[in-house]
Amino acid sequence: MVRSRPKRCSSHCWPSLVKLDRVTEPVSEPVSEPVSEPRPVSEVDHVPETTPGSVSGEALRPDRIAAPGESLPGAPTSAAASASDDDSGESVDQPAKVMRLGTMLKQLLDEVRETSLDEGSRNRLKGIYETSVSELSSAISPELASELDRLTSPFTDDGVPSAAELRIAKAQLVGWLEGLVQGIQATLFAQQMMAQQHLAKMQQQGQLSQGDAGAGHARPGTYL
Repeated sequence: MVRSRPKRCSSHCWPSLVKLDRVTEPVSEPVSEPVSEPRPVSEVDHVPETTPGSVSGEALRPDRIAAPGESLPGAPTSAAASASDDDSGESVDQPAKVMRLGTMLKQLLDEVRETSLDEGSRNRLKGIYETSVSELSSAISPELASELDRLTSPFTDDGVPSAAELRIAKAQLVGWLEGLVQGIQATLFAQQMMAQQHLAKMQQQGQLSQGDAGAGHARPGTYL
């Protein structure tokens, strides 16, 4: 009995075998992320516009000198300012005039101390003193003018004052003026400090408002 040999596969069979050996891998489709809808304009938080420099101009303009207990419009009030309500009527309407008169009287007092005065010089200084008191009264408030009138004693009309009387009167007036000038300087310094504090507070509020506005734009909206 003759056995038949197995038939060998020819070269044309290889493509079919190759096709059987191939394994097709599943292709994964890209997952698309959900696109968020734009936030409506009505849902955006409204941030009030606050400019750092929005400070009242009257608080920064020292065009007049207020009383120690009086605050300029737009400036913050403090406990120290409200505590001195009794001096609210004491103010200087013409500070430059007061400074000029004070400088003149101080110079005259120095001259009186160093020189000997005759009758004509004493009579002349008497008129200067009375005129200076009158001019000062017109440059200050009625309350201060009343105080000045109570402190200054007028000379007698029938005689010429002595050199000692003139020195005492001049020294008293110069001392009162120096105290008034010191009060003016203290009031100006207090007003400047209050204006600076008010400006710094407004700038801080403006920076905080800008920071809140930036944080509000960065937050995502609420989706229904």
